[in-house]
Amino acid sequence: MIHPNDLRDALCGDEVGRAVEVCIRLLSYRPRTERELLQRLARKDHDAEVAAEAVAQVRERGYVDDAEFARFWVSNRDQFKPMGARRLLAELHQKGVARETAQESVDEALPDGEYDAAMRAGRKKLRTLATDQDYAVFRRKLGGFLARQGFDCESSSRVVAALWAELHGEAVDDGDAPAG
Repeated sequence: MIHPNDLRDALCGDEVGRAVEVCIRLLSYRPRTERELLQRLARKDHDAEVAAEAVAQVRERGYVDDAEFARFWVSNRDQFKPMGARRLLAELHQKGVARETAQESVDEALPDGEYDAAMRAGRKKLRTLATDQDYAVFRRKLGGFLARQGFDCESSSRVVAALWAELHGEAVDDGDAPAG
């Protein structure tokens, strides 16, 4: 939460103060990375040095922390739109989180692998997926969806087979055709 005194200090009127105000306003909506703040300030025609100083002031006040942002982002994705490690890492990289920081956050969120998150995503997708099709079509559609969400092949295959068995009461053998 942003303290009112910090906001008042940000409104001091100089160029850096105006840039800090922009940062604080952006951070009031959701956490952001330093890179995101710098990009937004550049779009608002703030000089690079002014933007860097403003972001440094916001960081010193504890309002921006890329590691905390990565934990927030991964947790939010896991709760509302489960994704695989590959896609999470790509999104965090795009937002400017260091590779090591992003990897730590993803490893923390998916300690036992991606299967559980892939299963949640697969179950959610079933709501919009026609389930009266044959296994090959089901596997292509659900497996493709899971791949686009960044899940690895092993997790995706296990989820597709498990959900098919749940829906149709038949296990899937290694030949990818319904068994039983």
